[in-house]
Amino acid sequence: MTDKDLVTLNDENVPMTTSLKVAERFGKTHGNVIRKIESLECSVSFGELNIELSSYTTEQNKKMKMYKLTRDGFSFLINKSNGMKAAEFTENFIGAFNAMEEELSRPSEPVLSALPDFTNPVEGARVLSDRYDTVLC
Repeated sequence: MTDKDLVTLNDENVPMTTSLKVAERFGKTHGNVIRKIESLECSVSFGELNIELSSYTTEQNKKMKMYKLTRDGFSFLINKSNGMKAAEFTENFIGAFNAMEEELSRPSEPVLSALPDFTNPVEGARVLSDRYDTVLC
C-alpha cells in the first residue's frame, strides 16, 4: 500500500482511513494497531468525533473489528507513536489534509500548477509523505 491509498473520502466527502489501512501501510499487524487505538488516552468527545468502531468481513465471511479514523484520529494515533519521524509525519500529514480540504471547498477555483493535483484528495498527502518513511510503533 502506498500513502496515496491510505486516505479515501467517505460518503460525506470526509477524508478517512481505517485501522486495516494503517496496519498495512506501516507493516504492523492489525491486532497491534487495534490495541494501540484502544489504548489511546483521549477525551470521550474527541474519540466519538474521530475514532469510530466499525467492522469488515474477511474472505472466510467472518466479521472482524476495525476502526475508522478521521484526519485528527489518524494524526493522534501517529503522534502517540514513538520517534521524531512519526511526529514529523504527523505535522506534514495535517498540513496536507488542511490543503486538501481548502481545495475541495473551492472546486471552481483552478489548482495552481505548483501544487499537487488536489482533484485526487490524497495527492497532497502522498506528495508530502513520500519524503518520509515512518514506522508506526
